[in-house]
Amino acid sequence: MTRTTEPAASANPTRSDTAELWAAFLRWLLYGIVLAVLPIAVNWVSLMTRGLDASFSAVLGGGELLLVSAVLGATAAGDLMGARTRRFIVFRTVLTGGNLILIVFASLWFADTTAVLRAGTDIDRGFVALGSLVVLVSEIVVCACSFLVTRLEDKR
Repeated sequence: MTRTTEPAASANPTRSDTAELWAAFLRWLLYGIVLAVLPIAVNWVSLMTRGLDASFSAVLGGGELLLVSAVLGATAAGDLMGARTRRFIVFRTVLTGGNLILIVFASLWFADTTAVLRAGTDIDRGFVALGSLVVLVSEIVVCACSFLVTRLEDKR
């Protein structure tokens, strides 16, 4: 009979559990968020390099951040819906709903913004830029909470 040296899972997180959670969160932040907005940052650098209008509204006024928001939300909602346990069911339900609301809102607003731009109609690009940034920040907060819930759920 052999003994395993792995400790039994406990209700109290260990220092290594906390470090593992932070490492996973930083990976999510880098690969999920930073890389998602990198093309927009490159566009800004490109506009600056060419001496073109690289203002906040010029770079973000087409609603590009709305697309990023929708993709982030869809990923988080999928992770939440794929849970195998009933643990944190209330949090998962609220977060899934929040993600879905933001996905639909961002998608519809982006579709409307691009349709209006293609029609050649003037829009308030400053409002679109600021509003899409608010939607993105809101989605990042909901996604971070979703990340935490799914990771804590996986630990059990």
